[in-house]
Amino acid sequence: MMKKIVVFILFVYFFIVPSNIAAATKQTDIASLVSITFNRDQLSEGLVNMLTGFLPEEKADNQQLKSKIDTIIDDAFIQKYLAAIVPLYDKQFTHKEIKQLLKFERSGLGVKTRAVIPEIMDQELTILVELMERHSK
Repeated sequence: MMKKIVVFILFVYFFIVPSNIAAATKQTDIASLVSITFNRDQLSEGLVNMLTGFLPEEKADNQQLKSKIDTIIDDAFIQKYLAAIVPLYDKQFTHKEIKQLLKFERSGLGVKTRAVIPEIMDQELTILVELMERHSK
């Protein structure tokens, strides 16, 4: 009986505990990745741009809409949002891939990419809206 208990403890110690530690480390790395790539202002501006694209011009008050969105996007909302994002990354990426993404995001090219992507996305949205308007005529 004692031998079975010792074997069980060794099994837990060498197989269960390390996998839980690895999972926690992966979760931590995902949280680091998301915190690097997440930007509250970009989220707010992106939501404003997306929502105003669906409103008639006379009803689209960007400043008022941004104010309402900024009221909703408080620290508690951000924490809930980030907590909801981590499982998405966990499901789609291995820990090795998360580490590769972290390495990229911390590199010079990653920093540059984060800096220029919002401008590119704004231009893409403008092009998309113009094409949709022309196509619908």
